[in-house]
Amino acid sequence: MKILLQIRSVIYAPVILLSSVVAQAQSVQPITVTDADTSQPVACYVNGLSPDGKSLNLGKTDPPGQFKFTGDCVAEYGLQFIPEDGSIYYEKLVLCKDALANGVRLKRIPMPESVKLKTAISKEVKSDPGSSAFVSNLLAAEVSSKAEARSYKITTLVQWGKFLKVDKPIVYEGVDRFEPSQDLVKATKAFQGVKGLVVTGAIDSKTLESAADPAKLEQFFKKQ
Repeated sequence: MKILLQIRSVIYAPVILLSSVVAQAQSVQPITVTDADTSQPVACYVNGLSPDGKSLNLGKTDPPGQFKFTGDCVAEYGLQFIPEDGSIYYEKLVLCKDALANGVRLKRIPMPESVKLKTAISKEVKSDPGSSAFVSNLLAAEVSSKAEARSYKITTLVQWGKFLKVDKPIVYEGVDRFEPSQDLVKATKAFQGVKGLVVTGAIDSKTLESAADPAKLEQFFKKQ
């Protein structure tokens, strides 16, 4: 009987230890998301950027201003905070460890840019990856904060990848170290060739504009 109990102990101990490790990695870790000036809660969606370059939808704040992170915050894991449709806040990309330690503070989009950007982040544009990639590329050049610019650059590559049906559009080594994957560059060259553009593989404004919906762009530029 003692031998049997010892065998069971040997078998179950690693299982219990593994379960404990998994539970610890998936424990709920709260992140506050607030207005940078007023500290009021901000509602937003949250994407995770893992070191393998994949972007994963992690959900949204619930209630507004409170996000429950349940992933494994490994080195260089990025979290992208995207304000809800119609919101007047900039996106932001930060390291997971910094978000957990300090929370996330989002800046309001100043007038008159707010009218233009509210249109740019509308559901109509977001539902169209080509248009979304073009608009996000424009916003990346307009914002002043580094954390905001890199978020829009990431959004540009992710949406462009969706448009070209590339599963892994980004080579990601950290929030400040990412670039288009070779698959995305190859697909971009093919697209440029079909459109009669100069084939460079560069994901520039002219290439992105040629993939955007003209009607949506016309509506977008009317708001400027």
